[in-house]
Amino acid sequence: AMTEEWRILQHLFKSAGIHCIVLKGLAKVPDYCPDPALRIQFDHDWLIDRISLSRAEDLLCSANFQKKPMREKDRAVYLQGGSRFKRAWNPADSYSADIQRPVELHVDLWDGQHENVFLELPRNFMERSVGRRWQGDEFRSLCDEDVLIFEVLHAFRHIIHNWCRVSVFYELARLLNQRLSDQKFWLRFKERIEGSLKLRQVTGIVLTLAASLFRLPGVGRAIPAEFFALTPAMRLWV
Repeated sequence: AMTEEWRILQHLFKSAGIHCIVLKGLAKVPDYCPDPALRIQFDHDWLIDRISLSRAEDLLCSANFQKKPMREKDRAVYLQGGSRFKRAWNPADSYSADIQRPVELHVDLWDGQHENVFLELPRNFMERSVGRRWQGDEFRSLCDEDVLIFEVLHAFRHIIHNWCRVSVFYELARLLNQRLSDQKFWLRFKERIEGSLKLRQVTGIVLTLAASLFRLPGVGRAIPAEFFALTPAMRLWV
């Protein structure tokens, strides 16, 4: 059912000529998850150009979606049929097919004003996107190193909001396990984030947590710990 929802929305954007990039779901296969059926997922996420936001909103409105009031500037959330989003606080609800899956349109990967943590991110996420395929479905995704930046930011957002599923770190641990000896990948990743001290520190915190939770050798085998420049307080917190 989720795949069919995704296909309808993906086709909607593509037919309107909106350049959209899939951020979660199928974009996480196979580096972060071997099979999308194993993941718990509450929404559909795309990254789009800011200038395309109003056109995408018109398309969603025509498909019976309504915009949810939000303070965040980096994304817009749409709910189908105007009904209220049923939050999955009850563990039994987490796997319910009745949970409404919102559509999130991201125009940036981080809103420093809302999160009260200002991060200087690299640019050109859209231009660096790559084509991917899953069982006949073709779509655009962030390139491999930019996917990791997004996953780090996604985990960090949940950390500072005091709610982060352990599965988020499990998927990051899988990526570390898959890529630990891929020196070319880590070299590209280092070059991508080296210009932002705070982003390096956030990355060090998130990846160290993932490696610690699942007893991996750690990203230190691929990137020297000094690169993340964690302060004593940060290391103590981890």
